[in-house]
Amino acid sequence: MFVLRSRNCTKEENEAEPEEEIQEKVETSVFLKWMYLQQHWILRTILETSLFFIFSVTVLYLWPSKFTPVAYRFPDSPPLTGALQPNSELAKAKQGFKGELNGPEAIVSHEGVLYTGSADGKVLSIHNGEILVLAQFGPKNPCATKYYEEICGRPLGMAVSPFNGHLWVIDAIFGLYSVNMTTGEFKRKVSADQLIAGRYSKFFNDVSISPVNGRVYISDTSTKWRRTDFFVLGLETNPDGRILEYNPATGDLIEVCTGVSPNGIQITSDGSAILISDTSFATISKCQLIGKTRGKVEVVMKNMPGFPDNIRASPRGTHWVALTAVRQPTILIELVSPCPFLKEMIYKLSMIWKSELVRPVRDMIPKGSKPMNKKYGLIIEINEKGHVIRSLHDNSGKISSISHVQESEDGVLYLGSATNDYIGILQLS
Repeated sequence: MFVLRSRNCTKEENEAEPEEEIQEKVETSVFLKWMYLQQHWILRTILETSLFFIFSVTVLYLWPSKFTPVAYRFPDSPPLTGALQPNSELAKAKQGFKGELNGPEAIVSHEGVLYTGSADGKVLSIHNGEILVLAQFGPKNPCATKYYEEICGRPLGMAVSPFNGHLWVIDAIFGLYSVNMTTGEFKRKVSADQLIAGRYSKFFNDVSISPVNGRVYISDTSTKWRRTDFFVLGLETNPDGRILEYNPATGDLIEVCTGVSPNGIQITSDGSAILISDTSFATISKCQLIGKTRGKVEVVMKNMPGFPDNIRASPRGTHWVALTAVRQPTILIELVSPCPFLKEMIYKLSMIWKSELVRPVRDMIPKGSKPMNKKYGLIIEINEKGHVIRSLHDNSGKISSISHVQESEDGVLYLGSATNDYIGILQLS
C-alpha cells in the first residue's frame, strides 16, 4: 500500500532548510529574470534597428533625384610593366612657386611666359619668376578664395591661337573667352548659360584650337552636373557631355560629338580629329571632325592605369596625359560601379552630407585627415593610336593629383593641378 505525502512542507521541515539554499534559489531566480529581460531588450533593439534601416533605405531610394546611374564594370587595372614600369623620374620635379598659387589646373607655355588659371577666378601670367594677374572674368570681391566659384568663376583649359595670337580660356562658370596676352583685355565669345543644340551647358572644361582653320573646340563635360559635382559625375557613369565647335569668323556654335563625358581634349596635328580623355571611364577616345565620319567616336585607349585629365601635344607629335589619380583597389567609384542601387544610395547620402544640416558633424572631422588612397604621381606619353611610349612616376606622392602636362620647346615639363598650390617643373633628360 502506497501512502501519498503532501508536497507542502511542514513548519519543522521549512525551518530545517538551510539559509544558503534559500539565498541560492533567490539569486538564481533574479539571474534568470535578468537574462530574460536582456534577451527581450536585445531582440527588441535588433528589430527596431532593422526596421529603421529598412525605412531609411526605402526613403532614400524613393527620394526623387536627377541622378541616373548606369552599371559599369571596370576591367582589372593593367599591370605596370613595359612602358608603364614604375620609376622615380617624376619625383625629380620641383614644386615651383610653392604657396603662391591656388589650383593651377591648366598651363600654357608661350614665348618664355607661363599662363595658368587660379581657383579664385584669375588668369595669371608668370614671367621671370613674377606672377601677375592677366585677367579676371568675375568680380574682384569676394573672390579671395576658391569657395566663391559660382560667383568668381573657375578658369580651366586654355590654348594660344596660331591665327590671332590670343589666349583662349574656358571658364567652367562663365564660358569661353579670348584674352589679349599683352594688354589683358578679354571678350566673352560663348556664354556658359546659353542654349546650345537644345541643352544648357553645366561644365565647360577644356579648349583646343584647330591648326588648320582656327576653330575652337570646347569640352562640355556635362549638361547635368557642375564642376563641383565631379565625384557624382564619375559615380553615375552615364555620359551626357559633348564636344562643341566654335567658329570665330562667324560666331557659329554647334555640337560635333555627343554621348561622351569629355575632360581634356587635344586636336590632332592635321585637324581631322580630336582626342578626348574621359576621366569617368579611364579611357581616351577619338572623335572625327571631317568627312562622312564626322562626329563618330571610337575608343583608342582602354583600361588606363589611372583617371586621365588634360591631354596635350608634345613637340615630337606625341601626347602627354595627366593622370589625376592612379587606380587602386580601394577606390570607391570602382568598387560600387557595377551596382546602380549602391551608387544611388551613395549619391543621396553625399547630398545629405553636403547639406547645412550636418555641418556641425563635418566640422568635427580633423583637417588634413589621411586619405584612404595613397597618393601616387603618374603621367604618360602616348601616340595618337593610344600606345604608351613612356611613363613618369612618383611613388612618394610629392608630385601627385596632376591635371595637366605642358612640355615647352626646350624640354621642360610644367605640371598643373586643380588642387595643388604649386606648378611641378621637370627638365626631361
